[in-house]
Amino acid sequence: VASLVNELNINKETLERNLLTDNLTGLYDKKMFDIDMKSMFVSSIEGYIFLLKIAKLNQIENSNGTIKTDDFILSYVNIINNVIHLYKDKNITFYRFHGAEFIILARDMSYIDASNFSDKIINTLLNEISKTYKLPNNIFHIGGTPIDKYGTIDSIINLVNEAYAEAALNDGNGYKILEENKIKEEVEKTEAKVKQIIENNDFEISFAFDSY
Repeated sequence: VASLVNELNINKETLERNLLTDNLTGLYDKKMFDIDMKSMFVSSIEGYIFLLKIAKLNQIENSNGTIKTDDFILSYVNIINNVIHLYKDKNITFYRFHGAEFIILARDMSYIDASNFSDKIINTLLNEISKTYKLPNNIFHIGGTPIDKYGTIDSIINLVNEAYAEAALNDGNGYKILEENKIKEEVEKTEAKVKQIIENNDFEISFAFDSY
């Protein structure tokens, strides 16, 4: 019986993992990212989120064909995973949202670490992947933002999209990492406002229906 229960648990874990992973790359998908982010909010762990996109993917597919484009995406993921492996002291998870869009969640990472990490990814991609495939110019960009513990998943995704858009505006491949101070300023404002409301009882409660 114990053996059967163990086998069922393993099958359950395998099924759950398959439901939360991308078919091509094996990376976790957005549903798993949402779960991990909620865990980050609960535990108040600090870190960085990175948005990576492969620009001009349709153009790459036209030049290389569908099968070779899938190989290119796998190479892209493998190269980034190799860079992630260099940061063993950090707890880093890599996700594929859809198509050419990827997210990296790095816990306990500073601004300097985030900048060096992004620089390493960009340079490694340029040095290793460009030799094998016909690629357009300026297709590798990264946006990064600290995790705002008072934010939401949507607000943080909006911030990282803004950082990515700024990186993509520059000529050439590159990255834009938002500094921790910008997020800390907003956190301090929020904490001060909450403190003021509590100390002054400066709030009202209303009900949608008559209550007794």
